[in-house]
Amino acid sequence: MLNSANGGDLTGRLSGPLAEITAPERWKIRAESFWCYVEPPGFSRRLQGWKIHVSATTESAPTVLENAAEVLLRRRACFKFAKGLEQVAELTSMRFPRSGGGKFITVYPDDDEHFRVLVEELHGAVAGQAGPAILSDRPYCPGSLVHYRYGGFTDALSRLDDDGSYVPALVAPDGTWAEDRREARFTPPPWAPPPFPGMTSPPARDGGPVFIADRFQVDEAIRHSNRGGVYRATDRRSGHRVILKEARPHISDAHARLRHEADMLDLMEPLGVTPRKVTLFEYQHHLFLAEEEIPGRSLRKWVEQESQGTEIRRPRPADVRAVAARLVDLVALVHRSGLVLRDLSPGNVVVTPDGTLRLVDVEFVTRPGSPATPVMTPGYTAPEQIAARGSSAVASRTADLYSLGACLLYLCARVDLVLTADDDPVRVADERMELLVRTAMHGNDPLRRLAPVILGLTAAEPGARWGLDRVRAALRGDRGAAPEPIAALTPDEQDGLLRDLLDHTAERMTPGGGPLWPPVRHENRTGDAAGVHAGAGGVIMVLAGAVRVFDDQRHRHALATASAWLCAELEREPRVLPGLFFGRSGSAWALYEAARVLGDDGLAERALAYARRIPLRWYIPDYTHGTAGAGVAQLALWQATGDPEFRARAQLCGDRLMETCERRADEVVWPIPEGFASKLAGLTHYGFAHGVAGIATFLLSAGHALGRADYVEMAETCGTALYARAERVGEAVRWPVGPKDATRAGAPEPDTAWWCNGSGGIGAFFARLWRTTGDARFLSMAEMAATAVRNERWVLGPDHCHGNAGNGELLLDLAGLLGEERYLTWAAEHAARIHSGHVRANGRKVIRAADGRDLPFSYNLGLGGIIGFLLRLRHGGRRWFMPDEFALRPPHAEGR
Repeated sequence: MLNSANGGDLTGRLSGPLAEITAPERWKIRAESFWCYVEPPGFSRRLQGWKIHVSATTESAPTVLENAAEVLLRRRACFKFAKGLEQVAELTSMRFPRSGGGKFITVYPDDDEHFRVLVEELHGAVAGQAGPAILSDRPYCPGSLVHYRYGGFTDALSRLDDDGSYVPALVAPDGTWAEDRREARFTPPPWAPPPFPGMTSPPARDGGPVFIADRFQVDEAIRHSNRGGVYRATDRRSGHRVILKEARPHISDAHARLRHEADMLDLMEPLGVTPRKVTLFEYQHHLFLAEEEIPGRSLRKWVEQESQGTEIRRPRPADVRAVAARLVDLVALVHRSGLVLRDLSPGNVVVTPDGTLRLVDVEFVTRPGSPATPVMTPGYTAPEQIAARGSSAVASRTADLYSLGACLLYLCARVDLVLTADDDPVRVADERMELLVRTAMHGNDPLRRLAPVILGLTAAEPGARWGLDRVRAALRGDRGAAPEPIAALTPDEQDGLLRDLLDHTAERMTPGGGPLWPPVRHENRTGDAAGVHAGAGGVIMVLAGAVRVFDDQRHRHALATASAWLCAELEREPRVLPGLFFGRSGSAWALYEAARVLGDDGLAERALAYARRIPLRWYIPDYTHGTAGAGVAQLALWQATGDPEFRARAQLCGDRLMETCERRADEVVWPIPEGFASKLAGLTHYGFAHGVAGIATFLLSAGHALGRADYVEMAETCGTALYARAERVGEAVRWPVGPKDATRAGAPEPDTAWWCNGSGGIGAFFARLWRTTGDARFLSMAEMAATAVRNERWVLGPDHCHGNAGNGELLLDLAGLLGEERYLTWAAEHAARIHSGHVRANGRKVIRAADGRDLPFSYNLGLGGIIGFLLRLRHGGRRWFMPDEFALRPPHAEGR
């Protein structure tokens, strides 16, 4: 049982063995938020090698630790362990990352002989105890809690890869680098020395079919989690397709949850709204549930796919009304049967080919009033259920009503209702909900009609939520008055949000050591803290712009502090990548702009000296990672300083791009070569970040600035080819990611409006190409792209790369080029969308990601890009990190 006061603290379990085994020496014990580290005197950790993991459950952890510690202390081994039962519960939870699940104790042996002794003795010490298998490791022997893998012992081997991220690394015997792959399977490097003499690798699968219990042939893995897999399979007895759900042993509540789901399928079978249970069985200590496969698509996928062929990016209004009515009927049927759903979301409802709705994943269904662990599906869990987190909630139909309202909002607007908590003083939840719905209503007729229903179902007070009879009446037409939609953010609201974000960013800066703002981490990669994409470089550029506009001394001080940090950080990393966003070109440019604002000539010279060191010959040609982006920065620095060296360097980039293009019958492309250590290797894109549009934007500007007609001609050729590949949908336009023969499986949908890979970025290129050529075709592409990004503002998040800040910049481009008020109005709509789900933090408005998580502070992924968009919307200026010769006039200077 967890001790609520100390999280079931386990560190005290060491006191006896420490006193008995290690006295009179003093071992180093260091407890942090999750781990407790134990080191013998004089210990010097190796950089890499075979390391040991020992698993446990919350019940076995105290005994496992005591028994393992006796071995480890006696053998003078360095180790760490999860410091409390709360942490052990997290390691064995169903949602913990698979690559780290179950790793209760990690041991760092001195050498391979030490490793072999420890593995054998640990196996004997913890034999008979319970613990899950560790998926990233190999067990010492079948069923053992002791596992091992080859990997790094320290973060000191982390290195900057070709994609501009820091990755855990290993050093191969020949001195080359190799990524320390931390996957949910045993993947030692091929050169790793065998940990045991005569050890051979387990035989590789022959590629034939996988059978479970000699009955079910696995056809496809749908998803994996720490809990286990979900598979499509064929029942060899009946020949029917089934869904096979797995619960791994010793993963908390996994078996109990799967047994409960099987019981609920039996209970609900007479209703005809759930899959039919085929069988529940154990196989090799894993529990499996086989159930009928329901043909169709999840409601989430149905909404996404039905939106793809429409200009407004939503299902047709008639379909929305029909599905809404069926969804209400489905919930009513379950409630009449005496049950509560508890986990109603668009992912747990299937739309069959004939339009019928069926329920899947019914593991949380129960009876009203039953004690129930809170279900935390972001955006669909009632606030009273969230408040009960960590304790037992009570199942209630009113919580289902909230989830129903959230599903209806998604159906109408493709918005997940994620409202993360404010700091004190918190706003009234109904007020926050109304702001989101009223903003989403603008231009959305189905939502305007259903807004009273949605607001009624999602009332913060459970007793105030509309009942299903009232919802049905409203769907028939008796809705009541809808609130007025919010069309756009007013200038005062824009300024208020802008200043709050600026102050929040300045206050959260930590220049004392390490990254200036919290690092961006994804999987095993950490973003470059000095870069534009994920680090401080882009924030410094927009902060310099803010100081120019407001001349606020707090912001000036923050800019000076951040610039000093960036200058030192650029010198700290010996490897220099050329990319504008995923390298150091953008950071050097930003540092120079900051120095000019601060009037610091010495800092400016250091920025320019660093920019001269940036390599320009690179195998990636694109705007964000490679040659084109490096050329943009060199061109900007030449135009700012007049230094002929920067002119020559910019021209070198242009010439390199002219040499490396691939000319085809009707287009010019820049394939990224195969065989390099980049996730982009082998790709050919049309978009701005990685493809034709961004490269052509650089060539267009460089051609004019350098007097190179061949560059301009190449940009026009690219524009003509992209014009031919445009896919028009009404007044909007979208583009495929790239040529069909060069699009990697799993690539984004071909009709996205992202800045990096779709209409938002390609439209920006066309706007500039029209400015140069006057060709009406190119203007039409830019304006149709603007329509596309306007229509998709509710589909996207708030950031620059994949969201509304980046797309809003296209609207500001057109406002600057054409002087048309409508594009400023559309940009203000984007600002309203960004503002609609804000939270209050330390008395200020702060923007979160669409899923409620904190956004980073960087330009391309987080608050920096949002600040840049709002600053330009309110106060004009040139577009950030673009080779532009034109600027948007300050809107307030025109009487707005």
